[in-house]
Amino acid sequence: MNNRNSGFMNTLTGLVIAVILLVISSGLSFVAGMRYAGDGAGVALTNSAEPQIVQVEVTRIVERIVQVPASAETEETDAEVADGEAMEEDDASGSGELPDIPEPEQEPTPTPTPAGPPLTDLDPDDLALFFEAWELVQSNYDGRLPDRDTLNYAMLEAALETLGDVNTRFSEPAVAEQSRQDMTGTFEGIGAFVNEDDDGLIFIVRPMQGRPASLAGVKAGDIIVEVDGENVVGQSIDQVVSKVRGPRDSTVVLGLAREGEADLIYISIVRAAIEIPTVETELLENGIGYIQLTQFNGVASEQMQAAVQDMIDQGATSLVLDLRDNPGGFLTAAVEIADLFMPESVILFQKNNQGLERTYESDDGDIGEGIPMALLINSGSASASELIAGAFRDTKRATIVGDVSFGKGSVQNLYPLSDGSELRVTISRFYSPNDLVIDKVGITPDILVELPDGALFRSDEDIQLQTAIEFLENR
Repeated sequence: MNNRNSGFMNTLTGLVIAVILLVISSGLSFVAGMRYAGDGAGVALTNSAEPQIVQVEVTRIVERIVQVPASAETEETDAEVADGEAMEEDDASGSGELPDIPEPEQEPTPTPTPAGPPLTDLDPDDLALFFEAWELVQSNYDGRLPDRDTLNYAMLEAALETLGDVNTRFSEPAVAEQSRQDMTGTFEGIGAFVNEDDDGLIFIVRPMQGRPASLAGVKAGDIIVEVDGENVVGQSIDQVVSKVRGPRDSTVVLGLAREGEADLIYISIVRAAIEIPTVETELLENGIGYIQLTQFNGVASEQMQAAVQDMIDQGATSLVLDLRDNPGGFLTAAVEIADLFMPESVILFQKNNQGLERTYESDDGDIGEGIPMALLINSGSASASELIAGAFRDTKRATIVGDVSFGKGSVQNLYPLSDGSELRVTISRFYSPNDLVIDKVGITPDILVELPDGALFRSDEDIQLQTAIEFLENR
């Protein structure tokens, strides 16, 4: 929760759950008014009464991508020194410890244990205690009261915390717009994948090769402590990313905690922008086609179809599908891509505690069904990526190589709200064709291979890709 709201939210957390339950109740009735457009693979959820499309999302909520363009001369090269900003390599004799990282100003509010039946049908009396308490605050508080939006946002955030589900969340308008941009593939920022650890710290998963973050000396494992002099420890990943991002050609200064360094490292980075390709391909030796899918967005299925056809036309007799660091995306895209490679089979089961039991199946006749495959995953492969991995594993469609995946097997509906903000609600879980749990478990590869620290994808040190290639060559 934003620290600006924390002063009064601890008092109100237990009181305002009714507000968000009203929102969620309205959302569920909205789902009930929706219909499935099509059946099996390629399902989009549409409201039968209105033209607006509400996508079902299976994405790794905690991960955001801050991406920027590479110049032609740096795209395929190792990180270089740019304007004297690159940091020296870690000293091998270093202590291996991180510098002191400030504690968040306030510990997260623990999820309360429900004391009674859940609130589902609300009337004004259910909120009477809140208004009674807030009237006393308005009458007696010696300080500036929040505006309406600040109060509404804080109430929603606090109420959602009581659910104990990090994937059901509220996003303020600016953050919601950032998420919408993520799914279009257009970004302005520094060029790095970021994530959140179990302690709530935001760290660099890896900088993108040849992009400003890499060229300036940002490294995998760096923890973002400050952005432009502001301590961001304790802030959400959305809040931190929104501060790191900004208009192209503007500058951001990051204060990073790095293993082996006694003090924070300050790096100045000039932001840039590009449209990141959803799919990248390369024909390797021995007739092996390489396809990397970065996210399951609205164009992923179409571009994947074209990529497979292109690889076959170039003479590929087997494929490596790379889903490493792919955080997920739309359920419809994941099902369509799975169907592209799978003969008639179950792709996944979707279930929830309200009685939903939906089966997604593939059909025969797609161009990718007969080609031998290896699938690459890692700890950054999440949700829709794990849906694909689970389907391929259980049906023995491909040999899976890499690290254990993230373990997010839940589905969220996205609800735009009236002021441009957004509510994401976990509506179900998905299970592999053998009815195996993915949520909080992940997918274990058939061939476990750990990528060396600092190794770049598709470089000479990429032993995960090399292992996949060797498997296909020797099959």
